[in-house]
Amino acid sequence: MSLIRVNLVHQAFTAGSIELYLMKPIVSILLLIVVWVAVSLAPPSTTLGLLPAAFARDEHDDVMQALRRGEIMSLARIKNIAQSRLKGVVVSQRLRRTNRGWQYFLRLRQEGGTVISAVLDAKTGDILDVSKPKKRGN
Repeated sequence: MSLIRVNLVHQAFTAGSIELYLMKPIVSILLLIVVWVAVSLAPPSTTLGLLPAAFARDEHDDVMQALRRGEIMSLARIKNIAQSRLKGVVVSQRLRRTNRGWQYFLRLRQEGGTVISAVLDAKTGDILDVSKPKKRGN
């Protein structure tokens, strides 16, 4: 009688192992999906630069939200400030988030072809840095 019990336990264990074996790929796929969703929703600062850019949140969305909240000035307003204070025409611009907050990096062409670089605080419009002028040949 004990042989029959052992045989029944062995059959039940074997059937359970087969079900478990078939469940492993499904569980693995579900786990992979959960990890991918968690990483894609995490802020870029938590990725530590170890993940591809595709997993980082789009910085454009961050800029638009900051603009709506009033945390940064629009590019048009920053251009007006830079052009009036530095007496030149903006020829290139870039907005970046730094450890000191959002900053606009601008290049302006002044009269005579001199090109200068300037860094402006995106929230206040204050000029943080201006490079030495460089002559450009025509």
